[in-house]
Amino acid sequence: MSTASINMELVDDIVMAIPDGAWDLVKEKFVEVFVDNMPAEILRQLTGDVEGFSKAETILAEYYEADTQRIELIVDAFKILGPDQTVYTLDLLGIVPEEKEDTIEADLKALT
Repeated sequence: MSTASINMELVDDIVMAIPDGAWDLVKEKFVEVFVDNMPAEILRQLTGDVEGFSKAETILAEYYEADTQRIELIVDAFKILGPDQTVYTLDLLGIVPEEKEDTIEADLKALT
């Protein structure tokens, strides 16, 4: 999925819906999911070891550390997981207020 095909309005809605205090949890969860979905060859290129899961998580956690990386984190989640799985992962965390979830769900349905 290219950045051009990503609905940036939906990305912005998601970023704005996540409370400031929840970003560490969001980052931690998506880093874990990204590494779990990482092909072995990419894992080896990133860490030098096809079993380097922990090192890969550390590298990605440092990459997404800055608050300026919030949009990038969600865009990357869209690229790696797709919008549906990204929203589902956030739903599992239970951090987005219900009224904002409704807006996100409506935007997501408009894509399909």
